[in-house]
Amino acid sequence: VSGIHLCGEGDLTEVLSFCFTGFKIELLSVIPEKDLLDDLEQNRIPTLPELKSSELIMLASLEHRTQLAEFLLQKGLRKNQHWILFS
Repeated sequence: VSGIHLCGEGDLTEVLSFCFTGFKIELLSVIPEKDLLDDLEQNRIPTLPELKSSELIMLASLEHRTQLAEFLLQKGLRKNQHWILFS
């Protein structure tokens, strides 16, 4: 993995964004959790980054991780191949 798209909100996302500094992993974007959830609630199609072969989405959500994981699965993205959970 050479790039991460971080999905979450608040302090956890901010702290995690600094954790990649010492590794050869680039923080490519932060996907606001609130925006994804709002889109889902209003039946709009949320925008996700197009993943390259060495990129992942990291779900950094504690409260909504199940809902976001289900959404990613519905989009055809596989856990541990296209996305991972921060735990």
